[in-house]
Amino acid sequence: MKKIFFYSIVSLLFFACSSEEKQPLPDLPKIEKPKGVVGLYAGRLPLENAKAHQIQLQLDSIGNAFLTERILYDSLETRLDTLTYQDSSSVLIFKFKSSAKVWKFKQTSDLQYVFLNPTGEPFLDADSNFYTLFRMLKTVEK
Repeated sequence: MKKIFFYSIVSLLFFACSSEEKQPLPDLPKIEKPKGVVGLYAGRLPLENAKAHQIQLQLDSIGNAFLTERILYDSLETRLDTLTYQDSSSVLIFKFKSSAKVWKFKQTSDLQYVFLNPTGEPFLDADSNFYTLFRMLKTVEK
């Protein structure tokens, strides 16, 4: 008797759930790719003796870039710096104000750049993957 009752409840639930009319999902809002290079970027770079080297760059409209570096050694180290940048033939060139260091990234798609070594070739990691900088279309609100 208990089994019959259980199976009747399960079958009622099954038919009740399956008879509901399925509603189509709403369309997602379109995110348009911003024009120009101004915006937020995030990626990773090589760094000797570090387990990870992640960067975030905020580019403004007058040629300044605000850098946040997160470097993982045995502990996490965070560095902040201000750079200048220029967009030259699909290559972003960053120059540090505090040193002679220069970073170059070549555009490979609308929202992606690869890090270039000093000879102008894409820099590869140990697994033959590019060190890549991605353009963030929307920031996560806090």
